Amino acid sequence: MWWFWKVGAVHYLQQHYDLSGVQLHGSSSGAIVAVLAACGVDLRRAAQHTAQVLEEHRVRDRMLGVLGQWGGIARRCLQDLLPEDAHQRCTGRVRLRVTAWPSFRPVIIQRFHSKQDVIDACLASGHLPFLLDGRLAATVRGMRAVDGAFCRWAAMARQQPGALLTALLRPVGAAVTSAGAAPGAQGLPTHLAGSGGASHGVSSDQPGAGVEGIVFPPLQRGRFVLDYINDEQLAPLRMRFAAVRLRPAEGLQELVRCGAAYAERLHAHGVWAAWLRGGGDSGARQPAAA
Repeated sequence: MWWFWKVGAVHYLQQHYDLSGVQLHGSSSGAIVAVLAACGVDLRRAAQHTAQVLEEHRVRDRMLGVLGQWGGIARRCLQDLLPEDAHQRCTGRVRLRVTAWPSFRPVIIQRFHSKQDVIDACLASGHLPFLLDGRLAATVRGMRAVDGAFCRWAAMARQQPGALLTALLRPVGAAVTSAGAAPGAQGLPTHLAGSGGASHGVSSDQPGAGVEGIVFPPLQRGRFVLDYINDEQLAPLRMRFAAVRLRPAEGLQELVRCGAAYAERLHAHGVWAAWLRGGGDSGARQPAAA
């Protein structure tokens, strides 16, 4: 259900900045947000429609909630919300990451052939084995695939075996820490206080720091990663996967408001303006919804 948080954050950006020239990268639930944004869908309306469909399916009355149901619900919502020319709007602007199964190889999809192709790619990027629709893997373009985050986790497990468990169990709202705050960074959330490794005045991703945060990695300047894990206001939800807990419609809309509030806090610190100016980098800005 963290998709609702990402909707709030991106919708806030849309309301305050012109994102028409921004490239959108998405994986996991962020793939759906990236596609909806690229297609000009009103994200608030998308969140309301999704909450309504969840209510129609009475998922709160099911012992397992959305488990086994979310795949079909997400497909229906995308079918309802996306325009027929979604593939044309997304090609050249949206990059979706999926994890090939069983190789755990990352695959980027950036050219789309039809609206159905866009939907299939979105659902493959967010496919959690057995949990979404009872299947081990999704199928996209004849390839079996699972959640786009899995390839990162697999690489983490190979390179730093202990880091994967740390990342998955990291509390929501636990900030990525940096070696030291850059001058003028006082008052920023810890994970936004620059350590000097990036030109935009925000922190560099530290080796072994775990899941993606809202950072400017030194080798990927110009890319901003939106991840609810760094929202300190969500700290009461202690586990990364706490979203499997069922929420009424008003609770889902509260997640939307939390995402917007997080984006607003970064706005107040001047983070978005600095990022969109590009800090001297050339090329389009690239926000990624993790």
